[in-house]
Amino acid sequence: MKKFFILCVLLSCYPCVSGAVDVGLGVTLESASSSGESMILIPVVLSSNVYIEPFYRGSSFKDKINIGPSGDEIRGNLSELGVGLFYRSPLKEKIDFYVGGRSGYVVQESSGKSVVRSNEEKLYGYSVAPTLGLQYQVAPRFWVSGEAYWNYSKVDGKRSDSLLGESERSEEVKGTGTRVVLRYLF
Repeated sequence: MKKFFILCVLLSCYPCVSGAVDVGLGVTLESASSSGESMILIPVVLSSNVYIEPFYRGSSFKDKINIGPSGDEIRGNLSELGVGLFYRSPLKEKIDFYVGGRSGYVVQESSGKSVVRSNEEKLYGYSVAPTLGLQYQVAPRFWVSGEAYWNYSKVDGKRSDSLLGESERSEEVKGTGTRVVLRYLF
């Protein structure tokens, strides 16, 4: 599945090489109620109404909890590589409505360590996010958008624990969110 998503992202970038379309760079600013991780976007305008948008989202954390003399340490990483497909419809001058969605390959890794115990978890899966948005053209080739989306992700993998051994792990996450998107076309 990982190879399939990477192939889809690479193929979606092919029109960029041909020079027949507009390509740009974008970034998202997530709401606190959603995932909280910003994405880096590469908008590729295929026609006046259709564009694709390969993306990367990633975050990591490290936390040290001082319980007793030793202290526990927890670390984690989340990465997602995917692509979005959107249909854009003009509403008024400089204002567009768009509908579509994003899908990606997700990798979650975490580990914890204390004096008496250690564990490690590696989960792999996918996400799907149907999306609605409004965008405003602030200047030529520069847009500010607001999006609302419903997200579903599912990851599976293994968890190894120094006391409990190895076990299968699965996680599903569903939810809604909003984000602000900044896009610039070169």
